[in-house]
Amino acid sequence: MRFVMGLPNVQVVLSGMNDLAQVRDNVKTFTERGELTEGERELVKRAAALLRPDVALPCTACQYCCPNCPAELDIPTLLVSYNDAKADASWRLVNLLGLPEEKRPSACIGCGNCTAHCLQSLPVPDAMREMAEMLNQF
Repeated sequence: MRFVMGLPNVQVVLSGMNDLAQVRDNVKTFTERGELTEGERELVKRAAALLRPDVALPCTACQYCCPNCPAELDIPTLLVSYNDAKADASWRLVNLLGLPEEKRPSACIGCGNCTAHCLQSLPVPDAMREMAEMLNQF
């Protein structure tokens, strides 16, 4: 939270909370507001660098893409499988074979509506095409 609060132009930070202990912890964190030290910022950067290679497409599952998909694909869920496949091996996509044909990556028509509505402009049609090709191997 301190990292996010220290970013330029951040005016509001929202935190999910499930119980009173989390509320108290968040109140304490925001009350004791303080910038990260240079060492702490470096540690966050190193941790991010270690995690980043495992994420081919950093989808945040905001679902802005979903209402605009003519095929009505669950794009965030499919991208989780894509990231798993890229990090581990394509065999992880076998789980997608349990989906109906019309909900698999091959149902993507490549229109790009998803990318146009994605806050990160992720190349979703490219990932869907790649997943469909990987699934054809099974």
